[in-house]
Amino acid sequence: MTAGTSRLNTRSGVHSPQVLHGQLTLSGVTRPLHISAVYAKCPRADRYPLWEKLCELAALSEDTPWAIGGDFNTILHPHDRIGSESNRSTEMIDFAETLEDCRQLDPDFDGANYTWAKNSLFERLDRIFLNEAWSLSLPKYVDPPPQFLDVICDDWSQDMGAGGLLNLQMKLARLKKTLKTWNKEVFGNVQANLKATEELIVEAQTNFEADHHRKTGQPSISTLQPTFSP
Repeated sequence: MTAGTSRLNTRSGVHSPQVLHGQLTLSGVTRPLHISAVYAKCPRADRYPLWEKLCELAALSEDTPWAIGGDFNTILHPHDRIGSESNRSTEMIDFAETLEDCRQLDPDFDGANYTWAKNSLFERLDRIFLNEAWSLSLPKYVDPPPQFLDVICDDWSQDMGAGGLLNLQMKLARLKKTLKTWNKEVFGNVQANLKATEELIVEAQTNFEADHHRKTGQPSISTLQPTFSP
Protein backbone atom coordinates (compact mmCIF):
# COMPACT_ATOMS: atom_id res chain seq x y z
CA MET A 1 0.00 0.00 0.00
CA THR A 2 1.31 3.46 -0.86
CA ALA A 3 0.43 7.06 -0.09
CA GLY A 4 2.47 9.87 -1.61
CA THR A 5 6.13 9.01 -1.01
CA SER A 6 5.37 6.50 1.77
CA ARG A 7 4.85 2.75 1.43
CA LEU A 8 3.35 0.44 4.04
CA ASN A 9 3.74 -3.30 3.62
CA THR A 10 2.00 -5.54 6.17
CA ARG A 11 3.82 -8.80 5.87
CA SER A 12 1.61 -11.87 5.83
CA GLY A 13 2.69 -14.71 8.04
CA VAL A 14 4.62 -12.68 10.63
CA HIS A 15 1.69 -11.23 12.56
CA SER A 16 -0.57 -12.93 15.06
CA PRO A 17 -3.96 -12.24 16.67
CA GLN A 18 -2.23 -9.85 19.10
CA VAL A 19 0.26 -8.06 16.85
CA LEU A 20 0.25 -6.71 13.32
CA HIS A 21 3.76 -6.31 11.89
CA GLY A 22 4.69 -4.30 8.83
CA GLN A 23 7.47 -2.50 7.01
CA LEU A 24 7.21 1.24 6.36
CA THR A 25 9.28 3.00 3.72
CA LEU A 26 9.56 6.79 3.96
CA SER A 27 10.98 9.28 1.51
CA GLY A 28 14.18 10.77 2.93
CA VAL A 29 14.85 7.79 5.22
CA THR A 30 17.39 5.42 3.69
CA ARG A 31 16.31 2.30 5.59
CA PRO A 32 12.87 0.69 5.91
CA LEU A 33 11.22 0.92 9.31
CA HIS A 34 9.59 -2.03 11.06
CA ILE A 35 6.33 -1.29 12.88
CA SER A 36 4.52 -3.68 15.23
CA ALA A 37 1.01 -2.68 16.34
CA VAL A 38 -0.08 -4.51 19.50
CA TYR A 39 -3.47 -5.26 21.02
CA ALA A 40 -2.73 -7.68 23.86
CA LYS A 41 -5.18 -10.00 25.58
CA CYS A 42 -6.10 -9.44 29.22
CA PRO A 43 -5.21 -12.74 30.98
CA ARG A 44 -1.52 -13.15 31.71
CA ALA A 45 -1.32 -16.64 30.19
CA ASP A 46 -2.96 -15.41 26.97
CA ARG A 47 -0.14 -12.89 26.51
CA TYR A 48 2.56 -15.57 26.41
CA PRO A 49 2.09 -16.07 22.63
CA LEU A 50 2.43 -12.31 22.18
CA TRP A 51 5.76 -12.19 24.04
CA GLU A 52 7.00 -15.16 22.01
CA LYS A 53 5.93 -13.54 18.73
CA LEU A 54 7.69 -10.29 19.60
CA CYS A 55 10.89 -12.22 20.26
CA GLU A 56 10.50 -13.89 16.85
CA LEU A 57 10.04 -10.48 15.25
CA ALA A 58 13.15 -9.25 17.05
CA ALA A 59 15.18 -11.73 15.00
CA LEU A 60 13.59 -10.41 11.79
CA SER A 61 14.19 -6.81 12.84
CA GLU A 62 17.78 -7.20 14.03
CA ASP A 63 19.78 -4.03 13.23
CA THR A 64 16.63 -2.58 11.61
CA PRO A 65 14.74 0.44 13.00
CA TRP A 66 11.80 -1.09 14.88
CA ALA A 67 8.94 0.42 16.87
CA ILE A 68 6.43 -1.52 18.97
CA GLY A 69 3.30 0.24 20.15
CA GLY A 70 -0.28 -0.27 21.21
CA ASP A 71 -2.38 -1.56 24.09
CA PHE A 72 -0.38 -4.16 26.05
CA ASN A 73 -3.16 -4.69 28.62
CA THR A 74 -0.58 -4.81 31.42
CA ILE A 75 1.67 -2.38 33.24
CA LEU A 76 5.45 -2.14 33.16
CA HIS A 77 6.09 -0.33 36.46
CA PRO A 78 4.21 -0.14 39.78
CA HIS A 79 3.59 3.60 39.29
CA ASP A 80 1.71 2.81 36.05
CA ARG A 81 -1.30 1.87 38.18
CA ILE A 82 -3.28 3.55 40.95
CA GLY A 83 -6.51 2.57 42.65
CA SER A 84 -5.65 -1.07 43.33
CA GLU A 85 -3.29 -2.94 45.65
CA SER A 86 -3.26 -6.20 43.67
CA ASN A 87 0.17 -7.68 43.00
CA ARG A 88 1.12 -7.43 39.31
CA SER A 89 4.84 -8.14 39.74
CA THR A 90 4.86 -11.37 37.70
CA GLU A 91 3.13 -9.66 34.78
CA MET A 92 5.57 -6.76 34.95
CA ILE A 93 8.50 -9.20 34.90
CA ASP A 94 7.07 -10.94 31.80
CA PHE A 95 6.75 -7.58 30.08
CA ALA A 96 10.18 -6.26 31.11
CA GLU A 97 12.00 -9.46 30.13
CA THR A 98 10.38 -9.43 26.70
CA LEU A 99 11.46 -5.83 26.11
CA GLU A 100 14.98 -6.71 27.18
CA ASP A 101 15.09 -9.73 24.87
CA CYS A 102 13.83 -7.54 22.02
CA ARG A 103 16.30 -4.76 22.95
CA GLN A 104 13.55 -2.20 23.09
CA LEU A 105 13.88 1.18 24.81
CA ASP A 106 11.13 3.12 26.58
CA PRO A 107 11.31 6.73 25.33
CA ASP A 108 9.95 9.76 27.12
CA PHE A 109 6.36 10.76 26.48
CA ASP A 110 4.07 13.76 26.80
CA GLY A 111 0.49 13.66 27.99
CA ALA A 112 -1.55 11.91 30.65
CA ASN A 113 0.15 9.41 32.94
CA TYR A 114 -2.67 6.87 32.46
CA THR A 115 -4.39 5.70 29.29
CA TRP A 116 -7.22 3.60 30.74
CA ALA A 117 -9.62 4.11 33.64
CA LYS A 118 -12.53 2.35 35.25
CA ASN A 119 -14.14 3.81 38.35
CA SER A 120 -11.19 4.64 40.64
CA LEU A 121 -8.69 2.43 38.81
CA PHE A 122 -6.21 4.15 36.47
CA GLU A 123 -3.58 2.33 34.42
CA ARG A 124 -1.09 3.06 31.70
CA LEU A 125 -1.66 0.22 29.27
CA ASP A 126 -0.79 1.96 25.99
CA ARG A 127 2.88 2.45 25.24
CA ILE A 128 5.41 2.69 22.44
CA PHE A 129 8.95 1.32 22.41
CA LEU A 130 11.87 1.89 20.03
CA ASN A 131 15.10 0.05 19.44
CA GLU A 132 18.47 1.77 19.19
CA ALA A 133 18.57 1.50 15.40
CA TRP A 134 15.40 3.61 15.22
CA SER A 135 16.98 6.62 16.91
CA LEU A 136 20.15 6.26 14.86
CA SER A 137 18.38 5.96 11.50
CA LEU A 138 15.81 8.73 11.68
CA PRO A 139 17.26 12.21 11.11
CA LYS A 140 16.88 14.81 13.84
CA TYR A 141 15.88 17.19 11.09
CA VAL A 142 15.05 16.85 7.44
CA ASP A 143 17.44 18.42 4.96
CA PRO A 144 15.61 20.53 2.35
CA PRO A 145 15.72 19.29 -1.24
CA PRO A 146 18.79 20.56 -3.15
CA GLN A 147 16.69 22.85 -5.33
CA PHE A 148 15.20 24.64 -2.31
CA LEU A 149 18.12 27.05 -1.86
CA ASP A 150 18.31 27.57 -5.63
CA VAL A 151 14.67 28.65 -5.68
CA ILE A 152 15.29 31.17 -2.89
CA CYS A 153 18.48 32.57 -4.42
CA ASP A 154 16.98 32.92 -7.90
CA ASP A 155 13.89 34.68 -6.59
CA TRP A 156 15.79 36.96 -4.22
CA SER A 157 18.29 38.06 -6.88
CA GLN A 158 15.58 39.54 -9.11
CA ASP A 159 15.45 43.33 -9.14
CA MET A 160 12.32 44.87 -7.63
CA GLY A 161 12.99 48.43 -8.86
CA ALA A 162 12.89 49.77 -5.31
CA GLY A 163 15.26 50.36 -2.42
CA GLY A 164 15.47 50.30 1.35
CA LEU A 165 12.72 48.75 3.44
CA LEU A 166 10.28 48.88 0.53
CA ASN A 167 12.60 46.66 -1.50
CA LEU A 168 12.84 44.21 1.42
CA GLN A 169 9.08 44.15 1.84
CA MET A 170 8.47 43.51 -1.85
CA LYS A 171 11.12 40.74 -2.01
CA LEU A 172 9.62 38.96 1.00
CA ALA A 173 6.11 39.15 -0.43
CA ARG A 174 7.25 37.74 -3.78
CA LEU A 175 9.36 35.03 -2.14
CA LYS A 176 6.34 33.95 -0.10
CA LYS A 177 4.31 33.39 -3.26
CA THR A 178 7.20 31.61 -4.96
CA LEU A 179 7.72 29.20 -2.05
CA LYS A 180 3.99 28.44 -1.81
CA THR A 181 3.97 27.48 -5.49
CA TRP A 182 7.19 25.45 -5.13
CA ASN A 183 5.85 23.64 -2.06
CA LYS A 184 2.69 22.60 -3.90
CA GLU A 185 4.64 21.39 -6.91
CA VAL A 186 7.19 19.39 -4.87
CA PHE A 187 5.16 18.06 -1.92
CA GLY A 188 1.62 18.24 -3.28
CA ASN A 189 -1.37 18.49 -0.98
CA VAL A 190 0.05 17.48 2.40
CA GLN A 191 -3.37 17.22 4.06
CA ALA A 192 -4.67 15.00 1.27
CA ASN A 193 -1.57 12.77 1.52
CA LEU A 194 -2.04 12.52 5.29
CA LYS A 195 -5.69 11.58 4.89
CA ALA A 196 -4.80 8.95 2.30
CA THR A 197 -2.21 7.44 4.66
CA GLU A 198 -4.72 7.35 7.52
CA GLU A 199 -7.21 5.57 5.26
CA LEU A 200 -4.56 2.97 4.40
CA ILE A 201 -3.94 2.36 8.10
CA VAL A 202 -7.67 1.92 8.76
CA GLU A 203 -7.91 -0.47 5.80
CA ALA A 204 -4.97 -2.53 7.09
CA GLN A 205 -6.49 -2.71 10.58
CA THR A 206 -9.90 -3.69 9.20
CA ASN A 207 -8.40 -6.44 7.05
CA PHE A 208 -6.34 -7.70 9.99
CA GLU A 209 -9.37 -7.87 12.29
CA ALA A 210 -11.51 -9.54 9.63
CA ASP A 211 -8.82 -12.17 9.10
CA HIS A 212 -8.52 -12.72 12.86
CA HIS A 213 -12.30 -13.11 13.21
CA ARG A 214 -12.43 -15.56 10.30
CA LYS A 215 -9.67 -17.73 11.79
CA THR A 216 -10.68 -17.65 15.45
CA GLY A 217 -14.38 -16.74 15.52
CA GLN A 218 -13.58 -14.13 18.19
CA PRO A 219 -14.99 -10.59 17.88
CA SER A 220 -12.84 -7.98 16.18
CA ILE A 221 -10.95 -5.44 18.22
CA SER A 222 -13.12 -2.58 16.94
CA THR A 223 -16.19 -4.10 18.62
CA LEU A 224 -14.60 -4.00 22.06
CA GLN A 225 -15.49 -0.90 24.06
CA PRO A 226 -13.09 -0.29 26.98
CA THR A 227 -13.55 2.84 29.07
CA PHE A 228 -10.76 5.35 28.62
CA SER A 229 -9.87 8.25 30.87
CA PRO A 230 -10.69 11.68 29.44
